[in-house]
Amino acid sequence: MTEQPADEYRAELDFEISLADGGTLRGRDFRIDVDHAGVTEDALAAALARELGLSAADQVDIHSRQVMRGRHRGSPAGVHRLPPPPDPEPALEPLPGLSQLPGMPAPLDGRAAGDSRAPGDGRAAAPPLSAAASWPPIPAVPADSWPPLPPVADVLAGDDDVTSPIAPARAGNGNGHPGAALAPHDSGYQDSGPLDWARRDWDNHDSGPIASHHTGPIASHHTGPIAPARPAPPPASGIRLRRTDLSHVIEDGMITYIGLPMAQVSPDAISAHTRTAYAPGVEFRIGEVTLCGSTGTYLASPAHRHADADDLSELPLDKLADLDAVLIDVSGNGQRAIDRGQLLRYDCRGRAVLIRTGWDQHWGTPEYFRGHPFLTADAATYLAGTGAVLVGIDSLSIGDSGDPQRPVHTILLGAGIPICEHLTNLDTLPASGFRFSAVPPRIRPLSTFPVRAFATWPDPD
Repeated sequence: MTEQPADEYRAELDFEISLADGGTLRGRDFRIDVDHAGVTEDALAAALARELGLSAADQVDIHSRQVMRGRHRGSPAGVHRLPPPPDPEPALEPLPGLSQLPGMPAPLDGRAAGDSRAPGDGRAAAPPLSAAASWPPIPAVPADSWPPLPPVADVLAGDDDVTSPIAPARAGNGNGHPGAALAPHDSGYQDSGPLDWARRDWDNHDSGPIASHHTGPIASHHTGPIAPARPAPPPASGIRLRRTDLSHVIEDGMITYIGLPMAQVSPDAISAHTRTAYAPGVEFRIGEVTLCGSTGTYLASPAHRHADADDLSELPLDKLADLDAVLIDVSGNGQRAIDRGQLLRYDCRGRAVLIRTGWDQHWGTPEYFRGHPFLTADAATYLAGTGAVLVGIDSLSIGDSGDPQRPVHTILLGAGIPICEHLTNLDTLPASGFRFSAVPPRIRPLSTFPVRAFATWPDPD
């Protein structure tokens, strides 16, 4: 293998340039030499115009960009000297009265509060948390606060009956996604409505503290104690649930990211071994699957970005299953970058936050890998500060795949917030009042793995 230089970079671009005197110029996978990795899109656009000698360029649109280590191909004089990368955002000062939150122990011995690892156990200690980055304890849900489940006999007898309290939605879109033609966003689910089963009465529960799983510093924006994830009691008898699948199907040969291994599905790889173990004619189909953790609709645990944080085996179900959720629909704004301002009017505290961009319409096409929507670092800081429990998106990546710094992953996973990428069918969800689940198997030590993501909500009909 050729050793890559430590201080040389190349930018690979897909672009369209409109010329001032008429006409356009398009390019794909065009590479130029740059002097550092922290390159903004505006700086790359100016460098591209210089590289091509286009003094008459009226507008330069970068559709896709990726900066990678690579030996410069031109002369030293031809390397584009770009502005230095912006300084990282300073940690925000705590709001008045939040320098020490009630009941929050101060960090000890350079370890985060709630970290039970003893010094010298061979794992690097997390940096001390400032007062501004401290998180209040998340209340636990008392087991005796749940109403009794419906009798098992009633559930089994009513499974295929349209009046069953757990009857699945029968609608579909013809692509194997049950429930894809469900209620639109104006279906009447409001936080104050009669069917607000996700929120009711939980503000009156007094729950005991549990240890925080926060594994890295993050600025706090909240103005009060972070609400729990509000697990709701099962719906009353006679209320049907709608549910919809939010996952892509994993198939043999499927590519989720260019450069990562494709999925290999062999449905009968082991079947032949069962033919001699049982009576004649008795055979069991046993297959074999080979895939990387980041395949299809998958969940990233904090260990995906921070080696000493929770991996898949350590994530509590309270961060993965039956979460109170909110849908943030930005599919019509025509912008790639989703900033803090587009999130402010939503209540994200204690919830799974699902970002609908509409990018899943390109799934399975080359367009899916180019120019995808993403959250900005400022938006990620806001979500972490308001106490989001999980963040999901129906795009190629939660952050800008052309930015080698990956600040969004660093911020969210550093705050202990799992990320679910490559969601689909988010257009079938109500704006709120639904529950979200995305549970991977407990594999140690692994940081990402595919999930069967889905949502449920009460059917008013």
